[in-house]
Amino acid sequence: MNKLSILIKYFIIFIVVVIVIIVFLNFIQAKQEENWNLKSKGFEEQLHFSIMKMHQDNNLSGYKSTIDFINEFKNYIKISNVCKNTQIEKCFAKSILWDDKKPVIDAFQIKTSTQLGNPDWNTETVAVQFDNGVNAIIAYNPNAPIGRYNSRITPIGESISIIYDVSGNGGPNVYGKDIRQINVNELNGITKCLIPELASNICITQILEPQKEYSPMTVQECQQAIENNQFGIKKCGLQPDLWAGAVRACGGSNKMPTLEQLELLVKYFYKNPDKLNKKEIIPFVSKSPYSDVSFSIWSREEESEGFSYAYHYSVFSSYPLLSSRIFLTNLAVCIKPNSE
Repeated sequence: MNKLSILIKYFIIFIVVVIVIIVFLNFIQAKQEENWNLKSKGFEEQLHFSIMKMHQDNNLSGYKSTIDFINEFKNYIKISNVCKNTQIEKCFAKSILWDDKKPVIDAFQIKTSTQLGNPDWNTETVAVQFDNGVNAIIAYNPNAPIGRYNSRITPIGESISIIYDVSGNGGPNVYGKDIRQINVNELNGITKCLIPELASNICITQILEPQKEYSPMTVQECQQAIENNQFGIKKCGLQPDLWAGAVRACGGSNKMPTLEQLELLVKYFYKNPDKLNKKEIIPFVSKSPYSDVSFSIWSREEESEGFSYAYHYSVFSSYPLLSSRIFLTNLAVCIKPNSE
């Protein structure tokens, strides 16, 4: 065998080894992402159950600080360690990569609800280590309209704001991987677009599940919001209004997408007209009451007291629709107000 043949042989072996390594690393990464997603889903279900039970016992409201809330919350979910905001790094990762285009954020800087994008709460943050290996930074909302919740509807996102780490003391401490959030619009002043590819047209900051992360607005609350010129709501019906609740949860109609912006998502969600991209829709279908292949998103646009516009995406087609404002299955998607 001549030298050229030997070189070709070793080159082929080298290429095969490289391919095997790449395939193996991709497999490991896919399994890691799957584990993160499963742990995140399980934790949020446990969190929702605990807060719902807390509400049923009439123990969810009445706290002036986050630490007071946490001290009661420990009776409903297993917590191994609590750290005040002067010692956050003892219960949470020292730094977080919230946006790969921005510098890392030091956890010790996250001291108030303002740093979690909730300037109206005026409460401090508390770091918590749960017994299931999840670490979190939490802020409590003392002004949440908790009194109107019932045993079925206790939105997490209206009572607390939480950033959590499903890898506990491990890494990589990157948002969208092991770092997740509920009702965190921004972290220490940095807004993260959940879909970077469309950032120039629509910057989605939150995806909220109906009845868990946002709830209907009562008729009285809706009428009061119009009288106070709040949220950009123009009309109220005669029943609790989920669309108005979505507007409130996002902080105003200007922080919800237009129908034209929702149409932009079609290019992102579909590889071709009749096949949804599995990876791209995971954050949406995981919170959709429909199924694992379809979901609808509210737009900011009102039609009447009883109807507002939404956009539906399914495995078969996508289209705008006129949706009843009491319909309990549409997702609320919040955007940056300057992303029109």
